[in-house]
Amino acid sequence: MKRLQTILLAAALAACVFNGGCGLAGLGSTAGAIYALISMSEEEEEETPPPVVTIHHATVAANGPAGGRITALACDSTQTPDHLYAGTFRAGILKSTDDGATWALQTAGFNRDLTVTDVAIDPASPLTVFASTGRPYAGGVFVTVNGGTLWTQRNQGLLHVDVRCLAAPATGTVYAGTGGSGLFSGAVAAGGVITWTQAGSTGLNNLAITDVAIAGTNVIVATEGGVFNHDNSAAPAPAAWTWTAVNSGLATLDITVLEVQGNDLWAGTNGGGVYYADITGLPATWTWTLLTSPGDPTINDIEVDPADPLDIYVSTPSGIYISDDGGTSWGTPTTDPSDSSITRILMNPAASSTMYASGYSGGFFGSTDSADTWTVSNTGIIAGDFAALAVDPASAVSATVYLGYWARTADGSSTGAYKSTDGGGTWTNISSLSPLAGGDIRTMRVDPVTTATVYAATDGGGVYKSVTGGSTWAQANVGLGSLETYALAIDAATPNNLYAGTALGIYRSTDGAGLWTAATTQPPAGWATLTLSGVSGIFLDGEVVTSSGGATGSIYAGGGTATLLVESLTGQFQAAETLTGGTSTATATISTANLRYAFTSITVDPAAPAVVWCTVRGPRGGVYRSADSGATWALTAGQPGTEVTCFSADPVSATTYYAGTSNGAWRTVDSGANWTAITSGMGSVEIYDIIQDGRRAAQTIYYVFAATASGLFRSSDRGSKWEEVVDNAPVNPALPGLNALMKLGLDPIAGNEDVLYAATGGRGAVKLTILD
Repeated sequence: MKRLQTILLAAALAACVFNGGCGLAGLGSTAGAIYALISMSEEEEEETPPPVVTIHHATVAANGPAGGRITALACDSTQTPDHLYAGTFRAGILKSTDDGATWALQTAGFNRDLTVTDVAIDPASPLTVFASTGRPYAGGVFVTVNGGTLWTQRNQGLLHVDVRCLAAPATGTVYAGTGGSGLFSGAVAAGGVITWTQAGSTGLNNLAITDVAIAGTNVIVATEGGVFNHDNSAAPAPAAWTWTAVNSGLATLDITVLEVQGNDLWAGTNGGGVYYADITGLPATWTWTLLTSPGDPTINDIEVDPADPLDIYVSTPSGIYISDDGGTSWGTPTTDPSDSSITRILMNPAASSTMYASGYSGGFFGSTDSADTWTVSNTGIIAGDFAALAVDPASAVSATVYLGYWARTADGSSTGAYKSTDGGGTWTNISSLSPLAGGDIRTMRVDPVTTATVYAATDGGGVYKSVTGGSTWAQANVGLGSLETYALAIDAATPNNLYAGTALGIYRSTDGAGLWTAATTQPPAGWATLTLSGVSGIFLDGEVVTSSGGATGSIYAGGGTATLLVESLTGQFQAAETLTGGTSTATATISTANLRYAFTSITVDPAAPAVVWCTVRGPRGGVYRSADSGATWALTAGQPGTEVTCFSADPVSATTYYAGTSNGAWRTVDSGANWTAITSGMGSVEIYDIIQDGRRAAQTIYYVFAATASGLFRSSDRGSKWEEVVDNAPVNPALPGLNALMKLGLDPIAGNEDVLYAATGGRGAVKLTILD
């Protein structure tokens, strides 16, 4: 019981304070290639019964924060113009029937983990709505024929499920632009059944379609390589379509959006501003003219008043810009939406003075005065993407919970931090009251002794510190070698001792983040970007780490130049250059400044604070241990793989630890000398967070909770067997309802031993009450 006593003496009943942050960038498994695969004979498979999975239930309260990332907007242009649809990042489809005043999820049949990229409404049958999904979580096209009550996936003939854009010009026809296979034409039959045909690609030099516009018989597509037109007046079969490049005058070919009104066509670009073209006549006569820059040259969306084409509205990562003279000059709204990064802008077809906008993190905004002023309208919208969560262990009456946004805005600033003082019932944006900005919030930590002191690690702004419970913040980066900070840990026994995992290594502070000092010897898990010529392979200690080939990031055999990602154990690598008659070797030094790390967690051992653990993802990833307060590090033996995502210490056993990976959970019972996979009842799924539950110390009941890509799991025997916890009343009974949990925290209030909090990928924060 030594460790449990230590935890109690450190006033850390909430073990989430000890757990390192779980970095999520670049999620994906490469660990399977290094695991030993154990196969059983057919007789053994027949005789071995499948594991018995016990299912528990929980009530799930999703109370905010209101808003989030809206990725698509559509308005019924014919019968019910107050009916709106909003697509989200991993929160499904929302619908409003009162002009955006209130919203409701419409996710039956729709996988809420998908990213909605576009929504299109059948112009003659507004109950028929199409929704496309794209990277990073793509599932093709979904259709509803009853106004969103039920969605059905319709991908027959669709060869590419990364669909970026849609157009529904007439009943019975829909177009889908994909991220790499060009345009598809869909024939819509009764019941919303779609048969897709890949449109011909002759003349189409780029198959990454970003938008589709229809002008009479012209089908116009925007791509990452320019604008192309197909004249469909002869109505050939889609497979026989040919395309004409219409790029005369375009200095920027990375096109993000198209807007057409009669014979007027506008194109927004990625960094090149807005262009206009008169498309009267043949495509050969179309010439683009660059308009005056609206202030931010990266254009997310364009809307033009059909009654007055001189009135142009554009949304950008820096806000909304308005022109009333055709783009000669630009202004900004009197009252901007509270979210500076605006993804979409839309005009109500029945009243052009009524406009709508969606934010990268702020949700939905409405205007009734032609975009001069805006009002946030997020009732019913919970679509925030969070990966940082911390609970104040000294909460008295109701839990105080902190949340940090995962995804940064397109302009590079943080999308925010939030605080709840009533157990997730209501939330306050605490970053808007302070200078907390600069990138994704990867980790948040509460000082277990002085709980008004809160820290946030950001990917771009370094470490921020608040001594007022989040009301005000200040950067605390003196001595920190990099502002790309991924993981943060507090020594509960001596809270002024902090550790930060950055892109350039681990740093320690002994004065509450006043001054940071780099570790004497960093974990040997870094990588560097180098440029070499004429080599056929990169070798490290005799091991090939980059093989020959012609793909980006690999070596070009027999010559050429490539930029490579090279891992380093010693600060050096050997390049073997293939020459006629033999092979020569050369040695080059990788400077420390070029080494980079992908830390996913740092954990101070609660029983022995001089022992610190860190986890790293990457070619040399794994679990690393320091026995001297982070000065030097060593890779633990019997590794659970290179894709380690999170780490936790057992609340009772001083030698037992857990690691979550992209291929399941692992455990060591001998302080890292050996690791064993513990996947019974769970499977080899990606683990996002593992926490220990020591709240029932008097009953000697200790749970381990794991947030995974497949849901929430609980173990009462230190991970030997896992039991699934599912939503007691999910929005969609066909889905587990808890499959987007990214970070977990325990409720510290006595009597709330069955309550947890979770930060989710796309659905805000949830409060879980386990019913058994």
